[in-house]
Amino acid sequence: MLQANNNQYKIGLIIFLAAIAVRILFLYLNYGNIAEIPSSAIAAPDGYLTVAESLLAGQGFSQHSASIPFTFTPQTERLPLYPLFIASLVYIFKSYVAVLIAQIILSSIIPILGWQISQYFIKHPGVNLAVAIALIIEPLSVYLSGILIAEVLFTLLFLAALLYFLRYQKNPGYRDIIL
Repeated sequence: MLQANNNQYKIGLIIFLAAIAVRILFLYLNYGNIAEIPSSAIAAPDGYLTVAESLLAGQGFSQHSASIPFTFTPQTERLPLYPLFIASLVYIFKSYVAVLIAQIILSSIIPILGWQISQYFIKHPGVNLAVAIALIIEPLSVYLSGILIAEVLFTLLFLAALLYFLRYQKNPGYRDIIL
């Protein structure tokens, strides 16, 4: 049992490192040096970066207009978690590169979650590994990991919730259903 558990951790680590390597390679091929990527190159058109910049400027959850005089309108249609995620990392590390690195790390966990979820439905290790490889190299998720867009965080949280729900279905307990 302990040996099988160690193999699971090793495979999960390999999947994670491969996903990080693919995402960093993609960013390097697109932008060159990651430390020199401007925030405008990694900003998604969904407006979360603008809301995060408003938070950093002390304007709250708002989006400023481009016309003069500047007006700040509340952004109640956007959920606050992702702008807070961006703003807190930029506040701590003083760079959008930190947010990009965090997003790459989070998006590299998604193939591990997909691999673990597939084990609940398919018992063939080769198929489960194929699921992980597909999630590692899937072009849209690799692209989305390189821009500041909420879908990465949403997908990660959704797959984690699904995994804990499946664990609860297999072994009912308070811990898994709460998580």
